[in-house]
Amino acid sequence: MSSHLANKGGVDMALKAGDVVGVPCSIQAGPFPDELAVSVDTKDGVISGFVKKSNLQIDASDSGRGHIKGVIVEAADDLITVKLYGSFFTTAQGVASVGRKSLARYAA
Repeated sequence: MSSHLANKGGVDMALKAGDVVGVPCSIQAGPFPDELAVSVDTKDGVISGFVKKSNLQIDASDSGRGHIKGVIVEAADDLITVKLYGSFFTTAQGVASVGRKSLARYAA
């Protein structure tokens, strides 16, 4: 995993609005060399879209998995609302609710 990610998902982290996190995703080739197609599991189902490589951390052991950079909008008990960096088909604003335990701290 890239050095940009710390405290891999599953670790209980104190999270608050404005924190930058990595949201797990599956990754495929995209329409442009600097953009990849991604899918993210959310509480409302899978969302898909395109993300610039600079906003992705690709898993070193599996190039089909990684984390999308996102900013926390709201942090509830087990559900975190995140604004994802990228363009998504089913959520115009790139906002998704994901499980707290799936997130990783995204270090600057």
